[in-house]
Amino acid sequence: MGAKERNATSAIKIFAAVVFCYAVMEGFSINIFSNYLVDAYNVSDRVRGLVETPRELPGIFIMFVLSALAMYSDVTLAVLSQLLCVGGLLVMGMMGPSFPAMIVFMVIYSTGTHLYFPLESSIGMSLSEEGKVGETLGKLKSCSTFGYFVSAIAVFFGFRSGFFDFTTKVKMPLVLAALSSAVAAVLLMSLRKALADAPKREKSKLLVKRKYVPYYMITFAYGCQKRIRLVFGLWVFVKLLGYKADFTALLLIASAAVGMVLSAQFGKLLDRLGLRNALLFEGAYIMFMFGAFGVLSRMLALADGPPSTLLLGISILIFIGSDATRFFEMFHAYTMRCIAERPEDITPSLSVGQAVDHVMAMAISPLFGIVWAVWGPHWVFWMASASALFQLAAGWHFSRPCNLPEEAA
Repeated sequence: MGAKERNATSAIKIFAAVVFCYAVMEGFSINIFSNYLVDAYNVSDRVRGLVETPRELPGIFIMFVLSALAMYSDVTLAVLSQLLCVGGLLVMGMMGPSFPAMIVFMVIYSTGTHLYFPLESSIGMSLSEEGKVGETLGKLKSCSTFGYFVSAIAVFFGFRSGFFDFTTKVKMPLVLAALSSAVAAVLLMSLRKALADAPKREKSKLLVKRKYVPYYMITFAYGCQKRIRLVFGLWVFVKLLGYKADFTALLLIASAAVGMVLSAQFGKLLDRLGLRNALLFEGAYIMFMFGAFGVLSRMLALADGPPSTLLLGISILIFIGSDATRFFEMFHAYTMRCIAERPEDITPSLSVGQAVDHVMAMAISPLFGIVWAVWGPHWVFWMASASALFQLAAGWHFSRPCNLPEEAA
């Protein structure tokens, strides 16, 4: 193995550690943020919904931030993202700010997380070997899922034992989240040093191109599907079955354990199928999984008593299968890589896709809440199933193999 290959392998390993640390940070923060709001500030249901607006807004304006900072490398921007997370989390975790001040530092933290989202995919693809992009992204997703798995177990036992408590002045989960982000920042600085000799490339400030509409169309549909998965998937177990937080925590642990295997397989599938067939597979998978979730939720809503052991087992399997749709994000990043006119367009265009995703997510939650209440939970999942037509249409659009841009490190 030559020096170049050794450097590439070392860079991938460093970035895999970054991905793991970032996932641990999210497991100690955003995954239990609702608990933090209730325990620390006793927010009402209405206020909880309103908090989502400032928390999600960075996902929309981050494309303008990336455009303004176009002169910096992706790795440098990733360091900045982690430092923003550290700053926001430390104040929320150690200083017990007032509710308005907490909102300010929540936005700082959220800006860091949303800045990091497109950078993770872009950096991961730039470090991949040609022909093994899907495999590399799949391995990185496995590292991420393992981070969620570790943090979910720590959260479960931490709150069960009383070591974690959001009613005390020091919120230990948020402090640990800040520490994990700080480690990620140090690792990213090491990665930047390892890539110091890599050729530089001109950064693109262009935010939107007509050619990239298929990618935006996919993220538009995925924003709908993701919100239904995140909000209404678990709501079936909480609202229809009456399970408490300890059961949902175990459910997420089980999903993460399965996901560590599935994410790598999805990545290899992307390399094996190619872009067109991968998107067709995604559309068919989402259509089937959310369609099955709709049938299940209708059965549970009409049932007179608790579900049988068999039906509960099927419910858990369907939840885990639908939760795995998060791994399709690597398909979307690869789509952007395939259609990009030049490598410099990838990161800013991924940020546009993120903005489209978040606009859809913020708009769809109230609408589907009404659909759930008026027409029944099954229609929420069936509408998500129908939205997979966007992925199928995008797949049919790419009738020929994609033209990969020349990679620059």
